[in-house]
Amino acid sequence: MRRNRVRTVRLAILISQDILDWRNPSLDKRIFVEKREQYRQEASQLMDKLNSEYSLGLEDLHVYVIYDIYGIDSITYEQAKSSVFSEVMIDQVYEDLDLVPGHYLAYEVLPAQYDQRADSAMQAIALLNQEAKVLVRSGKLVIFDKALSPQALSQVEKYLVNPIEARIKDLSVLEFSLDSEPKPLKDLSGFGNFGDQELLALKADLSLAMNLEDLRFIQGYFVSEKRDPTETEIYVLDCYWSDHCRHTTFETVLD
Repeated sequence: MRRNRVRTVRLAILISQDILDWRNPSLDKRIFVEKREQYRQEASQLMDKLNSEYSLGLEDLHVYVIYDIYGIDSITYEQAKSSVFSEVMIDQVYEDLDLVPGHYLAYEVLPAQYDQRADSAMQAIALLNQEAKVLVRSGKLVIFDKALSPQALSQVEKYLVNPIEARIKDLSVLEFSLDSEPKPLKDLSGFGNFGDQELLALKADLSLAMNLEDLRFIQGYFVSEKRDPTETEIYVLDCYWSDHCRHTTFETVLD
């Protein structure tokens, strides 16, 4: 068990190093994927629900999946648009949309949460191009046929966005960061000497899903390496410490 957990830490460190490389990608793209008209049951059901719950009087509503794609080459991108991110017969893909304030709401998975849609896309891209180092983050965009009042938008936000798992997405930003607003990484100097209260304070400060036992284990690993972790490494470990990733990725025997 301990051996597998050490592998988890080592592989997460490698991933965090790749993330730092992604900060200067060859190509960043954002696409919006919408079902074709005959397949828009999700949008229709959502409109009916919002009208029923909040009396919004909507007559039309569109739902898009947002993909933010970092570090992809142009050839792989063109292939992935129609084979990974969409199905030609079912979906329509847009690289730009005319967004009017008050007419839309966008949200995304929190950085520390596992993003199933993005993970599946990255695995599929790896099959297209084994040399590609592509990062994908996903979200949802809902566009209304009329402007909603701030109160109505707040009601829709509370209905759609679970703050434990997701947050409002800033569509003016297309840059990979550990937060929606890029900021200097936290200085974790002295991490190896942190007591339980300091570890718990770090957990709260970074909104980590890991528990105290996990943080103690990671602390012990970095003490053995005679260095402190970076904030990026801590976030990657937090993301990939879940049972899903540990079982499907980190317990693979490394040569």
